[in-house]
Amino acid sequence: MSKLFPVQEIGSLAKPKWRTKGLRQQLSSQDLSDAEEWAEKLAIQDFHDRAKNILKTSDDRERAKGVLELSTLYGLRLFETAGIDNDGVGGEQQRIEMYEHVIKGVQGMNLLGHVHSFDYKYFNKGVAQSKISRKHPVYVPEFLDVKKYAHRAVKVPITGPYTLVDWSFSGYYIQKQQTSSPKARKIEAKREFLLDIVEQIIRPEIRDLVNAGASWIQIDEPAVTTHPEPQEMELFVEAWNETVKGFSCKFSDHTCYPSEIGYKVLAEYAPKLDKCDHLA
Repeated sequence: MSKLFPVQEIGSLAKPKWRTKGLRQQLSSQDLSDAEEWAEKLAIQDFHDRAKNILKTSDDRERAKGVLELSTLYGLRLFETAGIDNDGVGGEQQRIEMYEHVIKGVQGMNLLGHVHSFDYKYFNKGVAQSKISRKHPVYVPEFLDVKKYAHRAVKVPITGPYTLVDWSFSGYYIQKQQTSSPKARKIEAKREFLLDIVEQIIRPEIRDLVNAGASWIQIDEPAVTTHPEPQEMELFVEAWNETVKGFSCKFSDHTCYPSEIGYKVLAEYAPKLDKCDHLA
């Protein structure tokens, strides 16, 4: 992109009703009437063939796959029609929610239940019960689907390590600390947990994406500006720099929902972020 201020797709779109229902149960022609109307607006040429396959299949997995592919295609064409300067991943139609989507792929994490995030949003908070490791790839299957339909290079948003750790209970990592000070124990546990997330989860995800052809990774870190204390910001910088080390792709940061001084503090620390092409 050569524009000074490109118009970017940042992340998620609201999920249409037929996408949400179609993952849980059989759809009817009436359910897809809204999709048919938008197919004409977005020039989805093979909508009727796709809809026919979704409606006739009795296999839950096949139906879910068809629904997710179609909603991803709609997201991509919507952004293109709107004149956005980059292709994202179709509005993250294949993701549950930015935190849970990743944590479900982490061995050693246990989801405890939903807690309030912001506005009317909730997320399923997890706890580290043992040293973590990766169960399976999280982002590559979605990226491979997107690649089939994208007309331009794709920017892949991923949830950053600082946010994943900050929104989790440290559990195992707290219990293994030996220092007597509760405050020192907490910060050391967070740092160890953070670097494990980087090494065991995030870097392998980026490596797989790059190997599959991804050239731009957006790291989403909404949690960072809720902790503008210097010690927390240094943890964020350390985790970022460990995350991007050795990769040749483009990186950018997306941070939202700051405290009153959040963006000001982020601006102060941004020059310390290696390979960070821009902030959004």
